Amino acid sequence: MNHYISVDVSKQTLSVFDGEKDLTFKNKRGLSALKKYLKRKFKTFDDLIVIYEATGVYSNYLRDFCSSERIRVFMVNPKKSSNLAKVLGNRSKTDKIDARMLYAFKNIIDEKDAKIPEIDEAVVKLSKYLSSYELIIKERVALSNHIKALRYVKDAPKEMLKELKRLRDKEKGLEKKILDEAERYVKSNERLNRGYHNLLSIPGIGRVSGIALLSVFEKYKDANRSQITALLGLDPTKKESGKSVNGKRKISKGGKGIVRTVLFFPTMSAIQHNKILKAFYKGLLERHKLKKVALIAAMKRMVLIAHGVYRSEKPFTYDYEKIGREEKICA
Repeated sequence: MNHYISVDVSKQTLSVFDGEKDLTFKNKRGLSALKKYLKRKFKTFDDLIVIYEATGVYSNYLRDFCSSERIRVFMVNPKKSSNLAKVLGNRSKTDKIDARMLYAFKNIIDEKDAKIPEIDEAVVKLSKYLSSYELIIKERVALSNHIKALRYVKDAPKEMLKELKRLRDKEKGLEKKILDEAERYVKSNERLNRGYHNLLSIPGIGRVSGIALLSVFEKYKDANRSQITALLGLDPTKKESGKSVNGKRKISKGGKGIVRTVLFFPTMSAIQHNKILKAFYKGLLERHKLKKVALIAAMKRMVLIAHGVYRSEKPFTYDYEKIGREEKICA
């Protein structure tokens, strides 16, 4: 019989509900107080499952603790927890209420989905490079747009514009520096470098898109084709309810937005120089698909080609007889 506890994670504290009472522990490295309590209550962690909501860096200590103590966890998607809170009629939102709400997931989760977190330090470090790169891009784009807007303002301070442009150029340099460091790190790791080298063999994939895809594929090694496209927000969605009875299918745009961003220009290049994607894109246009729709479909196809190459651990090739059925690489 399994035992469950639910944890609502915040920056400073962990709000815990064990099915009987509410408890609070400091959210600090090692979680010694939580460990002491769990050992006193459960003796062994073999039948323990921790339910918590994935909250970015604040949940790292809890994840690391569960990994080192070999405790199974079930991570709840924030959207699912928000929807469940509405179903339960929770009109107030406190840490204790959220912890109790998360505990309700024990009745609907499959035990097979609760797993011991496996932490790969190389993947963690690579993902930090990618998230930093994403932050700098967003800031630089926002700053560039602001500078452009100021050009339409009469008598905009010239000195201020000069400083803003200097800051934009500095962020461009930082963007390149982060990318260079990320690539050096990848090349210093034999496993990462092998996967990176294979991804770069695909016509259209460059170092930015290669590093971004490598980060996703390494983090979600067991993900299948449909899960990978969902993780990158390229999975189709459709709404046909109420007034939207004729709603068009769109991509979800969930998951890693930075990967979609850095794949745009590589996809444009691939439909010109990659024979598979060029034929695929041309075929969609011949079937009267909009160019935007065809481009997104080509981007999804390129992701699946890259995923196939990554899993095959071999460089890209057009000779499918050597690598098996075509579906393995480009379906």
